[in-house]
Amino acid sequence: MIRQTLEGGSRLARASIAGNAVGTVLWSTAVEAGLSAVLLADPAAYMVVRVAGGLVLIVLGIGTLRSTHGANDAARGGGGGRRLTDGAAGQE
Repeated sequence: MIRQTLEGGSRLARASIAGNAVGTVLWSTAVEAGLSAVLLADPAAYMVVRVAGGLVLIVLGIGTLRSTHGANDAARGGGGGRRLTDGAAGQE
């Protein structure tokens, strides 16, 4: 929440809070529907959920690293997404 507020202001923080609330409601609904019992009874289904969650975390981590890398390049005066030929003699 703090990161969202610092990076995107109160609008992004509110969106993040809403996303957390929706996730909590969905998880509560799934528990009431008996999903946790299915996951406990079927190890393969539990493994699918674990792998899917891990993949989501990897994708989010890569996105964060890429955005941080671009921000660091811009802060140092780099171009972020510049091509090797940008600024070369005769290419300006």
